[in-house]
Amino acid sequence: MAIQVNMATAWTYLLVCAEGITYLGATSNLKRRLHSHNSQNNSGWTKGRKWHLLAARRFETREDAFAYEALLKKDARRRNAWKRQSIPRAEVIFNRHGIEFDVQDWMPRKRRSVQPAPRPDYWAKQNKKLFM
Repeated sequence: MAIQVNMATAWTYLLVCAEGITYLGATSNLKRRLHSHNSQNNSGWTKGRKWHLLAARRFETREDAFAYEALLKKDARRRNAWKRQSIPRAEVIFNRHGIEFDVQDWMPRKRRSVQPAPRPDYWAKQNKKLFM
């Protein structure tokens, strides 16, 4: 299925490589941008990896696409939610290339709340007034 590109549209996209690293970006020409990420002449952060389109969202204006990209880059919960929604596509991409895919390794783990260490008995006796 070919992607129809209207000149008035722009995209926010999520790429994935074989190592499981994801890259988030925005562009007005999705096909050209994916090609440039995979180009030998690429000198940017995505250089040296084969990138696959994991997810894309179309916007009517370029400003909206870049604003959504900025929002996702600032908000890890939204970014991870988009990544989580893309798990079935990621499995297809990894399986197609013979790469083992483990969701537990791919998704960030939830932080455990750290419980403070119990205070020694002498501390409570010395600071009894604080608890009354």
